Amino acid sequence: MRIVTGGIAQETNTFQWQPTTLDDFAHPGFGTLARGSEILALEGTGTVYGGAVRRARELGVELIPTTYATVMPGGRVERAAFDALRDEILAGIRAAGPIDGVLLVLHGAMALTDQDDAEGELLAAVRRIVGPDTPIAAPLDLHTNLSDVMMDEADVFVGYKEYPHVDMPETGARALEMLVDAIRGKT
Repeated sequence: MRIVTGGIAQETNTFQWQPTTLDDFAHPGFGTLARGSEILALEGTGTVYGGAVRRARELGVELIPTTYATVMPGGRVERAAFDALRDEILAGIRAAGPIDGVLLVLHGAMALTDQDDAEGELLAAVRRIVGPDTPIAAPLDLHTNLSDVMMDEADVFVGYKEYPHVDMPETGARALEMLVDAIRGKT
């Protein structure tokens, strides 16, 4: 089983006037920008990938990494930053070849400088590539701004249960398990 993964995670504070830039995602201690095998190296960390990568290995799933960017909460994400990260993820999905599913790591409350539903836009772009029959799963923060577009484009959402988010690895593992079940037709 082949599952492609990547994502963009940011919690937007619309009262913050300063936008979140691509440099913010790549700023050590403030953001994380992981590409390719750098995503797999997050196994065992306190992140969503800390649990998802381990669970994929345990289940014998080939996890194909694209790009993952996360950053501390801040102002709306600049359109250029989002577009650059989205395009890397989409290129990675296209390059992956035949896949069985998509694990798209999101936050659920990201807004752009020109639109409020960044996750919906990203999910729709991924759906256009993988088609209607490839399951898409996304772990989300417990206070996600769940939109109709998000509901239309994804098959599985798994929310954190704890605040602070000490259960991120468990959430990643659950999302991966539920995605595998969806691929196998169990869910």
